[in-house]
Amino acid sequence: MYAQARYNYDADHVLGTFLGKSYGQRLQVIPQMGILIGDTKDYRGIGPEVDFSISGREFNAFLMTQYSFGLPDRPDFTYYWLDTTRQVTTRLALGVDAQLYKATRNGASGSSIDLGPRVKMSLGSLYVFAWGTVNTSDTNTKKLYFGVGRVFSR
Repeated sequence: MYAQARYNYDADHVLGTFLGKSYGQRLQVIPQMGILIGDTKDYRGIGPEVDFSISGREFNAFLMTQYSFGLPDRPDFTYYWLDTTRQVTTRLALGVDAQLYKATRNGASGSSIDLGPRVKMSLGSLYVFAWGTVNTSDTNTKKLYFGVGRVFSR
């Protein structure tokens, strides 16, 4: 089983919860279904997500594919996130992220591509990461993200 909760990830002031099943280890596929909940002025929706990852000793790649159906009059959106990292030491990985967002339906349109560097520190089963992005169509739009996670053994 796979479970995930995230805040301010899918949209500002929005909590996302996803449940799914993980298949594989070095080559992993995780189909999921999720719900996005924000206050009345923010985004609400449901949708599928499928994550793919390839893990090696020195190189890792991750691709997230998500489609969210906006409720009741929010736009649908498609989201892709590509993350590649190279293990520099046993605890430190450096990489590059790319994110593509495309809004559709209910009068919304537009897309954005964000690119930026990523740093990940592993501390046993815990890890922390940070990455920054710059929107390729508006270089004044810069974001910095932080995350914490834990790997649970099977």
